[in-house]
Amino acid sequence: MKSNTDEVDLDSLFKGLKRVRNSILLSFYNAIQFLIRSWYIILILFIVGVILGYISMKFSEPKQEATVVIRTNFNSEEYTYNAIDILAKKVKAKDTIFIEKNGFRGDTLEIKDIEITPIFSFKDLAEEFQDDERNIDALLRNLNFQDITEEKVEPFRSSFKYHTLFLTLSSVANDTTIDNVINYLNNQEIIKNLGEVGKKNIEDQIKVNANTLKQIDSVISTYSTSQSLPSPNSQIFVVDKNFNISNILEMKENLQKANKNLKEDLVFADRTIISIDSNAAVIESKGILSNKLLLYPFLFVFLFLFFAFCRHVYRYIKRIAAEQ
Repeated sequence: MKSNTDEVDLDSLFKGLKRVRNSILLSFYNAIQFLIRSWYIILILFIVGVILGYISMKFSEPKQEATVVIRTNFNSEEYTYNAIDILAKKVKAKDTIFIEKNGFRGDTLEIKDIEITPIFSFKDLAEEFQDDERNIDALLRNLNFQDITEEKVEPFRSSFKYHTLFLTLSSVANDTTIDNVINYLNNQEIIKNLGEVGKKNIEDQIKVNANTLKQIDSVISTYSTSQSLPSPNSQIFVVDKNFNISNILEMKENLQKANKNLKEDLVFADRTIISIDSNAAVIESKGILSNKLLLYPFLFVFLFLFFAFCRHVYRYIKRIAAEQ
């Protein structure tokens, strides 16, 4: 008796699967028949979409983008970020008076949006906290270098020398627009003053270090010949056979390294804000939805098929409701 029941259950299962298969095949067949019957509607919608897409692309302004890496000198990071924030707000407010006053075109907006983010550098961070070992140890313990995000780096943005500018531009913008952004930053009064004072300080420090190195060389020379060293100013070096020559040599090495670093910094010291990307260029943004010649036709056809499907489902449900 049980065996007969099992056979009936299996037979019912196979019949049910067969009905599902037939239902799927029938739906597929009906869909193909619908497409064949509606081919002229689909063709018309496709042609209309191509025409509208062409017109839209011809009369719309393509969006452009640019990414520029900049270097900030003389602790000007916070002033740079403030200047970028102000420019971004003025652009969104379409304050053409402010924009034209700062070197940009006044008849049309070149910049649609601008953002700045720091570029993480462990070297810059270590230099910032080199005299505070406790803070740098705590920072390194809490900072996961495998997952460095903008939010984690943002609190330390003033510690980094290099930053990235992200610009969203209009169709009238070009490479000159990027130069105008850098000029805008360097023309800020505080940033400009920091640059002038900072460059002079580097040049003066190089001269002081060079003079000190000459005096150290004289001390070493006098030490080797057991002679006393005459001093041209109030700084008198007393040569004593008991003094530690290794400290003098270490001081000389440190000063030489310092001058080497200062001369490298001097290369970038002509302006407070330097564009590192000498070949930075404005490029047209080509997103998935930017090609309207393809977007509009397929969108129209999709909407037609979607509403046709909804209509079919509605009629099917209505027929079931009528049979109840």
